[in-house]
Amino acid sequence: MLPINWSPADAQLKSFARIWWPLFVLFVTALLYRGSGWTTPVLVVTGAGVALAIASAVSHTVARTVFLGLQVITFPLAFVTSTIVLAVIYYLVVTPIGLVLRLAGRDALSLRKRKAASLWVPVPDRTDAERAFRQF
Repeated sequence: MLPINWSPADAQLKSFARIWWPLFVLFVTALLYRGSGWTTPVLVVTGAGVALAIASAVSHTVARTVFLGLQVITFPLAFVTSTIVLAVIYYLVVTPIGLVLRLAGRDALSLRKRKAASLWVPVPDRTDAERAFRQF
């Protein structure tokens, strides 16, 4: 997971202030409006978001403050979500595949003990000149 960027670049802040923050305000307004129509809370949240979007587009300090504030607020959620998603993928996808392969007797890495005198695997000698032009 990516750490919090405490010193974002100017280009990143400009992109955030001019594109991502207004889109976020529009998205939140649409969600709130869809749920209850134009009520007072929807108008207050939309007004505050628009005011912060305008202030962020004008002031570098406001854009940095809003950017860092959102990163600090969303970091714990992202951490928990990514951990849960990785756990679900591991236990519901990777583990069953591994169990099926083990029950089927597959040993892709040849880790089981062999009765040979050495664990070296014989490889045929390839000395033809054409082999040099085929890397794979």
